[in-house]
Amino acid sequence: MRPIAVLILVFALAAPSSGLSSPLDRYDLKERWTCYSALDSSRETILFILEWWTPPEVGGVELGKVLLASSGEEIGLFEFEGDNRRWSYDLDDNNHLRKALIVEPDGDAKYYDFANAARGEFVQPSQSLFCMESGPDFAQ
Repeated sequence: MRPIAVLILVFALAAPSSGLSSPLDRYDLKERWTCYSALDSSRETILFILEWWTPPEVGGVELGKVLLASSGEEIGLFEFEGDNRRWSYDLDDNNHLRKALIVEPDGDAKYYDFANAARGEFVQPSQSLFCMESGPDFAQ
C-alpha cells in the first residue's frame, strides 16, 4: 500500500483543472496501452487507454493516466506487480483507490472495482480485457 502522502498527491492531480497546464506536462510518457473487451474479437470498441508516466526526478512518484471511453480521464498511480502493470485510480474520501486495471505482459487484463468492498476483502475482477501496447510514439 502506498503512503497517504502519495494518495493525497494523486487526489490533487486528479482535481478539476484551474486552466493551468497538466501536472503530467513535467513527466515522460513511457507506455500506452489500448484496451478492449476480451469478447470483442474485432477490436472495434476501445474501453480504456492506459498510460504510464515517469517523473523527471529519480525516486519520484510514477503516475498512471486512465482514459475511460465513457467518462473522461483519471490520474492515479502506476506500479509493477511482478511482470504485470497496474493502474490504480478513483480516490475516495478516505484516501483509498477504488478501481484498478492490471495488465499482464501478453495483454490479458482485468478490471477491479473495490468501491463496495470492505477493506482487505478479496475482490474478483468484474471485467476481462485484452490490451495492446500502442507505445509512447502514439501519445498526443
